[in-house]
Amino acid sequence: MSTTQNDPSALTGEPSDGQSDSINFSAPLASSKSGRLVFTSGAERLELNSDPSMPHLYQARFGRFVRFTPHIRVQANNVTIEYRRFPSYDRLANLRAPLTKISLNGSIPWEIEFCNSVSHLNADLRQLRLRSLDILNGASQIRLMLSPPSGTSYLYISGGISQGTLLVPPSANVKVQVSGGATNLAFVDQRFDMIDGEISLVSSGFDGAKGGYDICLSGGAIDLTISQH
Repeated sequence: MSTTQNDPSALTGEPSDGQSDSINFSAPLASSKSGRLVFTSGAERLELNSDPSMPHLYQARFGRFVRFTPHIRVQANNVTIEYRRFPSYDRLANLRAPLTKISLNGSIPWEIEFCNSVSHLNADLRQLRLRSLDILNGASQIRLMLSPPSGTSYLYISGGISQGTLLVPPSANVKVQVSGGATNLAFVDQRFDMIDGEISLVSSGFDGAKGGYDICLSGGAIDLTISQH
């Protein structure tokens, strides 16, 4: 499929091949020293990874179902993705559709933002310098594998999180603040069946001056594991 939903007035990636089962996009790295990836309408069934050796700013592969084809805009180092809305019967009919797969250039630091929730996210960011990750309006069934931080990296999730796993390197400092209560929360070597209200936790040997992962969860957490692995 060779059509694109991109805004022609902006710097955009183009479909990279004519395969019938997917639509591929990319944009050149050029002189970008950092990157920002924004999903303006939320996302689901998404796989994220990074590659420090790739020549592109990003590469994306989307499933063949045309209603899932997003609107993509690339301006300088900012990649903005907006999914078109689709009826519920389309959503149900394509639960087994191929995952959206996005690879980010791992030679530069990134900020990532989901503006309207995310579900079924699998992010292997062990080769990515992550400055920040924001998820607004809720997250469910997510798995994040993170790299050793350079300075302090910020993770913020509002609207609650359920069925999540966050894996950080054993050497990384971790601080987490949860508001809205928690059920079945595992933090490093601690386990909590039930927490009312707010709680703040830090990993053993935490030193804020050395940086680390600063995690803020607003709206509660259910079945969440944060571990050094």
